[in-house]
Amino acid sequence: DRGKFEKQAMEALGAREVPLDDRGLGMKFHDLVDPVLGRERADNLLEGLWRLDELDNISSLLDSTVR
Repeated sequence: DRGKFEKQAMEALGAREVPLDDRGLGMKFHDLVDPVLGRERADNLLEGLWRLDELDNISSLLDSTVR
C-alpha cells in the first residue's frame, strides 16, 4: 500500500487559473448535467451550446434545460 495522495485546489477546474480544453470542458459539463437531464438530453444541450453563435433563436435550447 503506497498511501493516498490528495491535493487541495483553490480554484475550480475550468477557472481562468486552471483552464480546460474543449474536451475537458465537455467532460465537466457531462459530470454536472447528466445526473439532472440524462446523457441524451445533455448531449443535445451541449451540442446546441457549442453552436450558440449560429442560432437565430435560443428558446428551444433554453427549453431543453428544463426537466
